[in-house]
Amino acid sequence: MTSLPETTSANANIPIKRSPPTGITVLIVGAGVAGLMSALECWREGHEVLGVFERSADVLLSGDIFGIGPSVTRNFRHWPYLATSLQTVQYDAWLAYYSYSGTHIFGPNPHEFNKPGAFDDSDDDKLKKGPYTAFLQSRPKFYLMLLHQVQELGIPITFNRSVEDYYEDVTRGVGGIVFADGEKMEADVVLAADGVGSKAWKIVGGGEKVKATSCGYAIYRTAYPVKLALEDPLVRERWGGGLRGSEGEGGRPIFEFWVGPDLHVVVVLTHDLASWSLTHKDDGTAKESWAGLTSPDTVLSLLTSHTATTGALWHPALKALINTTPPSSIIDWKLLWRDPQPEWTSPGGHVLQVGDSAHSFLPTSGNGATQAMEDAISIAACLQIGGRSNVAWATRVHNKLRFHRVSLAQKQGIINLAAAHHTEWNTIDTDPSAVAAKLGSWIWKHDPEGYAYEKYGLAFRSLVDGDEEFENTNVPKGCVYEPWTVGELLRAMERGEKLLLGGGDWS
Repeated sequence: MTSLPETTSANANIPIKRSPPTGITVLIVGAGVAGLMSALECWREGHEVLGVFERSADVLLSGDIFGIGPSVTRNFRHWPYLATSLQTVQYDAWLAYYSYSGTHIFGPNPHEFNKPGAFDDSDDDKLKKGPYTAFLQSRPKFYLMLLHQVQELGIPITFNRSVEDYYEDVTRGVGGIVFADGEKMEADVVLAADGVGSKAWKIVGGGEKVKATSCGYAIYRTAYPVKLALEDPLVRERWGGGLRGSEGEGGRPIFEFWVGPDLHVVVVLTHDLASWSLTHKDDGTAKESWAGLTSPDTVLSLLTSHTATTGALWHPALKALINTTPPSSIIDWKLLWRDPQPEWTSPGGHVLQVGDSAHSFLPTSGNGATQAMEDAISIAACLQIGGRSNVAWATRVHNKLRFHRVSLAQKQGIINLAAAHHTEWNTIDTDPSAVAAKLGSWIWKHDPEGYAYEKYGLAFRSLVDGDEEFENTNVPKGCVYEPWTVGELLRAMERGEKLLLGGGDWS
């Protein structure tokens, strides 16, 4: 098991500033990053977390790498241990783009939020920026960092405890959960952070489960010790030089995005980790699960077939890297889309979905975990503002503040995937930067806690009055939200149309 980040003398004795007790009790179902961050933020805002319950038998160390943006890590200014430990669990990579043949297109460049002038000195952005945030983080190490902080605070967390049902009693003002053994627990509010398999749909969104639709793609992904990759001479020749002295001796981790006809590959090599993912047309065998494993030979066979079909000759070093993967360590994940779900709260407002249970993201979006943790920060603040007598209103206000933002972020992830698989080479020949995936400042410059405090009153009044004039400003500037569905996007793709983000400034 990966060890927990150590609490150093620089942060161990710095007290965490906690708001006065609100009297609000909270139950959290799911101990992923959304559930753990919800526990931490609810505790910091003065709420009493009665327990976090996770159906998995042990800590969730599945996954490889992900990206957590400044809209979340700026909140770590409240958490000295997290701010310091973040530096030990992330990879300060710059992103470069290549064609399938290994021809350089663009980069390497830092993320937009790490470029000079990204945060405006004229406002309080720099004060709220928080710790330095790299492009990538190790998901297992980041998860253990959050778990360690939860345990240090004494917040009860129980693994191997499955929740089978949710309910609420509006008369008594409580939400409740039913465990697999029939035992029940209640609190002022229940946060369902138990992912796409959540049972909370029975009470949220009219009792209808959001239908999952295959987008026709799946993703192979894996991570393993980098020393295994560098044993291959082709891998060592292509990437070994860039890794010498990596992290601590002047080098940087390698982060590359390779594009081909209707297929793309992401390569990450660090001082300790080799990770790659390959997004491809789904042959029907993939599953939406970390459990579906396949072999390097299967992936290489797919590339061979892809070359035969398209004529795209993939660089030998890329094939060599795939071949260094340990047997039965490659996940084959089916990419499923779900229509945006406007309602995340139960009718009485005492059960709320957060993270993937409310809004799943494609793994290729690079934004799902960030939005899940933004949820945690937002709901904790809304509950603190509303107080115990207004828990039901607080969950509804949170929903109103978040839905448009999350829905647009979901749409952007889908459009980025479509763009990566239908590369406009004529445009790239003129402007190589056009190949880069889009993740604008409206995403990473956001402050979910500050936004809740700024907009709570206006959103509350619009809900009470039934006023539709309230407009969120945590979306692209000038963007007027228009509902969309997965079916619409799929039909447009089938017609060969370029998917468009819509009006406003998405940069």
